[in-house]
Amino acid sequence: MTQLPGIVQSAPNQSLGFDADSVITKATAQKFASQGYKFCLRYLSLGAGEAPGDLTYEEALGILQGGLALMPVQHVSSPGWVPSAQLGTTYGDNGANNAISVGFPRKVNVWLDLEGIRGASHLCNP
Repeated sequence: MTQLPGIVQSAPNQSLGFDADSVITKATAQKFASQGYKFCLRYLSLGAGEAPGDLTYEEALGILQGGLALMPVQHVSSPGWVPSAQLGTTYGDNGANNAISVGFPRKVNVWLDLEGIRGASHLCNP
């Protein structure tokens, strides 16, 4: 897969950004950039290979060309899911492989969406 253009770097402090669960076109990225947004997080699939509607190389390139930095984030399981070592390995492998297939360089940070864990509400609401 072709690697995306650009450099990997930390987001500057207090940068304005957003996550999106729908496709972001180059024109939409340009509009956000013109309003002061600096970065976008777009979703990668949990499964092996990117599902329709999840980030593709073409979309990622358009976001970058539209003036936004881009960070990958992996979808969450359905509410009530239970973490395990096996799921961690599977989701981690899929996230890394999907990020690479989109064009991110190896070892780039992939964010995780960890909401909806069964029994975790006590961790958020002491």
